[in-house]
Amino acid sequence: MEFDLIIVNYNTTKLTIECIDSASKTFDKDFNVIVVDNGSKIDDTDLILEKYPKVTLIKNKTNLGYAGAINIGVKYSITNNLILSNSDIIFTENSIKIILDKLNSNEADIAGPQQIYLNYMWQQSYGIFPGIKLGILDFLLINIIIRNYNRKFYNYKNPRIKPKQVDFIDGGIIFVRKDIFEKVGGFDKDFDFYSEETAFCYQAKKLNAKIIHYPNSIIIHHRGASYGPEKIPIDYIERMIYSKIKFCKKYRSKIETKIYILLEAYSFLLSHLISKFFRSIDKKYQNNYKEIYHIWKKVLNEI
Repeated sequence: MEFDLIIVNYNTTKLTIECIDSASKTFDKDFNVIVVDNGSKIDDTDLILEKYPKVTLIKNKTNLGYAGAINIGVKYSITNNLILSNSDIIFTENSIKIILDKLNSNEADIAGPQQIYLNYMWQQSYGIFPGIKLGILDFLLINIIIRNYNRKFYNYKNPRIKPKQVDFIDGGIIFVRKDIFEKVGGFDKDFDFYSEETAFCYQAKKLNAKIIHYPNSIIIHHRGASYGPEKIPIDYIERMIYSKIKFCKKYRSKIETKIYILLEAYSFLLSHLISKFFRSIDKKYQNNYKEIYHIWKKVLNEI
């Protein structure tokens, strides 16, 4: 077996089957598949076994969160190469092999591909740890400029971007060596909705793990299938913000956390003011800038 593909399923059996299909079509050697059903309300996961009887299917009675489900799945793994995946992932040609080769050669300990939407639009696939550095880049609108540039000029047929070391890989799909996963202690179950991968990679960095983004490995991620790729609902944004604050409380000083929150708050206030002259400066948030600013201000008052 070359690797373990660990998929977390929650009411997405059709997508999970499509994910396994794409892995099978694009990787020609044997690999092990583990599906962890996270307390789905729709009991149709036996359809997975009907098509793929060798799959290890684990059914949690309740939703343990993404971190809890991944940790359980890893316990059933049989190789040292793990692919931790959402169910809404479609692998493309060579996407697995490219990164698997890097894990096997010890070039990377944790790695991630370039994620794109179904319409082939660029998708953010890695990030910077919450803290002053991220706050400054957001306040100066540098991250907005980078996102807009990538959306406009990204060409999935010819990415022309070199691999780079990053803070963390987006949790939609992470390639990681099992020995590293176990040294870190798995995913922190305190992060039950967003930032699980951020905390995991932060702990791995402390162990000198090499975390690398490989843009020539491309996968399709349905992300936002329920609300579209252009805009994130405000309640999701609020949960993202609170997960970042949880990260800061755990790994940053109180002073740095407050500075970070202020920088983020005023970055959205600035975006709100600029948006009065331009229809939208960042499609990810569209016209929610002022509302997001108030969320950050609320968070600051709670610290």
